[in-house]
Amino acid sequence: MTEKQKLQKENDTLWKQVCLNRYGDRCLICKQSPITFHHFYARGSYGHMVSEIENGVPLCQSHHYSLHFTNRRTQIEEEIKRKRGKKWADKMYKMSKSRPTSFKTLAWLQKQNKKLKSNL
Repeated sequence: MTEKQKLQKENDTLWKQVCLNRYGDRCLICKQSPITFHHFYARGSYGHMVSEIENGVPLCQSHHYSLHFTNRRTQIEEEIKRKRGKKWADKMYKMSKSRPTSFKTLAWLQKQNKKLKSNL
């Protein structure tokens, strides 16, 4: 495993821990547990947001599955936006459009790592 891969894995673990500390262990929609943290803006398409704490949404397995594998995606996304609020949705949208050119570099990963650790 390369240094970059190790750092990506560490950042994923830190991101989940920081999200858990901030949002708790209950689904945003139904308050059930256990939960997983969903990237509201997908990791694959919005890699620059992968470590953004506000991009993390606690969802139970049922809602997470439904969001990814059923025709309820839009309904669940709208419920997340409603619960988080317009200010959050607008901020996330703006962030999704401001893609830095260097977000896949080792230096960028190190900066994200430092930011995540400061939020523990």
